[in-house]
Amino acid sequence: MKRTEIDMKFYQGLENQDRSILEQIPKSDLHNHAGRGGKIEDLSMDISPRTKPFESLNEMQEWFEMNVKTRIAPGVEGFLERVEASFKQAERDSINKLALSFAMRDINALQGVENFSKIINEYKCRYIPESEFIPELTLLRSEISENEIAEVKDIISYDYFKSLDICGNEQGASLNQYVDLYKYARTKKNAFESTCWRIRNCRRCGKCS
Repeated sequence: MKRTEIDMKFYQGLENQDRSILEQIPKSDLHNHAGRGGKIEDLSMDISPRTKPFESLNEMQEWFEMNVKTRIAPGVEGFLERVEASFKQAERDSINKLALSFAMRDINALQGVENFSKIINEYKCRYIPESEFIPELTLLRSEISENEIAEVKDIISYDYFKSLDICGNEQGASLNQYVDLYKYARTKKNAFESTCWRIRNCRRCGKCS
């Protein structure tokens, strides 16, 4: 198999352990938690980087809570600062397909899907205007009420989110309770089935329609 110029550049970056080369190569980031995907250098607070590897996911979560989440601005302001950092990092890493995960509380904090999507789309167009953007709605794997199911369906009905992610304890509540949500999501063809989907309602540039 003949290697392309990009292939050769990629192997060169790996062999030389040269991150600057690897950052230039177009790539996909298909599962990124929106408030955790940026560099601490892009945040307003002076946060010291971790000096050794984490021993577990729990330790990583504790470090994040103590050193990042509780130190930057609280509420919506801090959340958006972290989200913007994720888009900055996507630009830096030459990401041409980006999937960012958002929780229900993130949408509610920004007063609903319409305002939420407008703000997120502005970041997208500012930092990665040529890239495909895949907003993902994350649900916690736990018992879910009929009212919560109705709320999720209402969010899906806006055709903004393209993916549903069930996260949390794998030994948690049965996944059967989410079947109807996935069936409903699949009826929203623009959001969940089109491989050439692009974001809409962005007025910052003309490249995202």
